[in-house]
Amino acid sequence: MPIALLGIAAFLVGMALGLFFRVFILIPAIVVSVTAIIAFSLQFSMTYGAIILVAAMAVAALQMGYLAGASIAVLTTKSKARKNRSPAAGFFSPSTMEQKRYCPSATCPMSWPKLRMLSVGLKP
Repeated sequence: MPIALLGIAAFLVGMALGLFFRVFILIPAIVVSVTAIIAFSLQFSMTYGAIILVAAMAVAALQMGYLAGASIAVLTTKSKARKNRSPAAGFFSPSTMEQKRYCPSATCPMSWPKLRMLSVGLKP
C-alpha cells in the first residue's frame, strides 16, 4: 500500500510540474526523489533490488504525470486561431489561420534608399 501511495504522489507531483514548468525541471525532481527514496529505503533496511524497483516506479510515475500535466496545459490554453474561429468552420479552414505579416524596420525598410543603404533584401 505505501508503494502505491508513493506512485500516486509522484504522478501528482509530475502533473503539477507539467502544468507550470518546462521539461528540464524533471532532472532535479528525479534526482531529489531518487535520493529521498534511497535514504528512506536504507533506513527501513530494504534490499537493493527493492530500492531499484521503487525508484524506477517513482521516476516513471513522475514522468507520466509530467506528460499528463503538460498535455492538460496545452489543451487548456486558448490560441488566437481557436478564439477567432467560428463554430461552423473546420480546424484547417483558412478562416481559422491568422495571416499577419510581421515586418520590422530592420528587415523590411519602408523606402528604397534605406534598402540600398542597409543592403538588406525584402523578405518574401
